[in-house]
Amino acid sequence: MSIKPQPSTEIDLLKAYREGAFSSDELMKSVGPDFGALVEVSPETAIRLALAAGGRDVWVPMTTSRTSSLRSMMDEADVEVLCNIYRGCRIKVPTLSPLKNALRRRRIAALRRDGWKLNELAELFQLTDRQILNILKKHREAQE
Repeated sequence: MSIKPQPSTEIDLLKAYREGAFSSDELMKSVGPDFGALVEVSPETAIRLALAAGGRDVWVPMTTSRTSSLRSMMDEADVEVLCNIYRGCRIKVPTLSPLKNALRRRRIAALRRDGWKLNELAELFQLTDRQILNILKKHREAQE
């Protein structure tokens, strides 16, 4: 079966969340307890912040000042949500890597079920055949 690779394997987390590809509970597990308050109030704001500043410490200002570094990363509504929760605090923004990896595993497994060959998956995701096999094994183990 010859299948043309899709142009992008990058996972759009915001789109995936809106389409129900993962739940708020999965998002909560991926971010940890310190960032969980934001996920409970606004999961989409949490995702946008993680995409903009994942892996960094961010200082949340006392007000939604236009000169805040957060304002250069996010819109005013998102900064307002952050200020309401973390006003005057420094927060460590998660990268969401575990969630991205889980979504990639699910996508690879779905394509494999649809008849894609190992070499086609390896080419699409720019991985080796062995890496694809390991990902499929992890996916099966997670399903059990």
